[in-house]
Amino acid sequence: VAPEGVDLKLFAPSKEYNRPLALLPLANKEFLFYPAQIWKHKNHALLFDALSKFRNVMGFEFPCILTGADCVGYWSELDDLRRFYQLSEVLYLGKVEFNDLLWLYTNCSAVLALGLHESSSLPVREGAAFGKPLICSNIIPNIESSSTLNLTLFNHSSSADLSQLLINHYVDPNDLSTFASKNLSKVTL
Repeated sequence: VAPEGVDLKLFAPSKEYNRPLALLPLANKEFLFYPAQIWKHKNHALLFDALSKFRNVMGFEFPCILTGADCVGYWSELDDLRRFYQLSEVLYLGKVEFNDLLWLYTNCSAVLALGLHESSSLPVREGAAFGKPLICSNIIPNIESSSTLNLTLFNHSSSADLSQLLINHYVDPNDLSTFASKNLSKVTL
């Protein structure tokens, strides 16, 4: 049986990674990172609603980078929703190269894990290896993981709950970052 964890030799913060060219429009901006395949159960629609609520309260968008394959062509529906909410700073990069993935983990302000149905979440453990705040849906596997990892859980069906967490994180990023820094020792293989 393979142990659950992350190889810290591969998943380690570094200034050596180059910014993916697709991210040049977001130069020097904080951003959220959601590494997830484009499936309905990954809850992207709730994320877009929460980002819209964030913008309505704060007066500006919190940039968000999405990665992962569009396995069933769902991105076109999500892109219509992104345009409906007028979210100009949500970027979908598709499947990215490994070094781009490492750059995204290194430079994001928080990692999102919003899925509705998961058995476990490797992006949660990868984000923990980078010492990033982890904002996760309150589904059973994430609740169980929160016994060993410092996760910030939100009601998986409430965009208002997620939006409030994002507002709190933006206003006081140290709050979640201090919480997240305790995860590194808990994710090694």
